[in-house]
Amino acid sequence: MGADYDDDVRGIIKVRFPEAKRLPGGGWGQRWRIETGVDVPMTGDALGAAEKAMAQEDFEVRIDIVGHRTVDLLVTTREDSKQGRFLYAIYNALRIFDQGVASILSVEGQPREHWTPLRDWTASRS
Repeated sequence: MGADYDDDVRGIIKVRFPEAKRLPGGGWGQRWRIETGVDVPMTGDALGAAEKAMAQEDFEVRIDIVGHRTVDLLVTTREDSKQGRFLYAIYNALRIFDQGVASILSVEGQPREHWTPLRDWTASRS
């Protein structure tokens, strides 16, 4: 068990989530910094469709263009964002953005390979 367990532990990558902040009107907000490999489409229709696809019950996403290849995903939840169901929701949002808007290079300054939902997409593109 010792050697196998040690190998498994070395393969674990701890990712950093942005701080969740209590919003004045209630709920919680997070700002996820995304760097892409291509210019992000600037049309409101394309971004609006992606925002709608990323939204779930009690989970809303707004795409804020910071630069040609940099965006912030502004996530608003009605309940504490540390709940497990919101982990699924943000991972799903990252997949949707990566597949439908622009290929993600990094999330919160960490390479895409560190993020489980993106790691799966990378393997399927090879």
